[in-house]
Amino acid sequence: MTRADMIGKVELMLLAALPEAELDAVLAELAAAVPHARISDLIYHPDIPRTAEQIVDEALFRDRMGLAGSARRA
Repeated sequence: MTRADMIGKVELMLLAALPEAELDAVLAELAAAVPHARISDLIYHPDIPRTAEQIVDEALFRDRMGLAGSARRA
C-alpha cells in the first residue's frame, strides 16, 4: 500500500465517512501495512492532534524503527 493510499484511508477514518464494518476493514488493512505502528492509537487516541499525512508519516516512522509505543514529536 502506498503512502497516498494510506493517507486516503486515514482521512476516511478521521471523517468516519464509512459504516463501522468498513472502518474496521480499513483499519485492518492499515494495521497490516504498518504492523509495528499501533496505527489505531494514532488515529483514535492521539497524544497530539495530527493530520492524516502526519498520522501516516508517524506510523511509517514507528514501523521502520520498531517503536510501536513511542511517540515522535513533529
